[in-house]
Amino acid sequence: MLNHLFIKSVYNSDQQRTYFDAVDSFWTAYCEAVPWDIERETVRELAILMLARVDGKSPVEYIDSKATAETLRSVAKHALRSKISSIAEFRTMVENETDTL
Repeated sequence: MLNHLFIKSVYNSDQQRTYFDAVDSFWTAYCEAVPWDIERETVRELAILMLARVDGKSPVEYIDSKATAETLRSVAKHALRSKISSIAEFRTMVENETDTL
């Protein structure tokens, strides 16, 4: 779900705040429902899933802009190479990368 929302936040960057609000709502509800902390692992998985949805066997069909695809690749690769460990840091990375579109 988070991956879908983050991809859409890049694809529909003019509505990015709405998608980020949905991310925050989803993540808050998830954290309230489960007794374990998997935020760091979730951030890593988000990066892998994002890259897979751009360059994997099941690419997102609506990503038709090379700039959008490159932004998603850049976010994913940067997240994998960095030490970010929170959804908030991932969101900031997406926001910063989208500013260059």
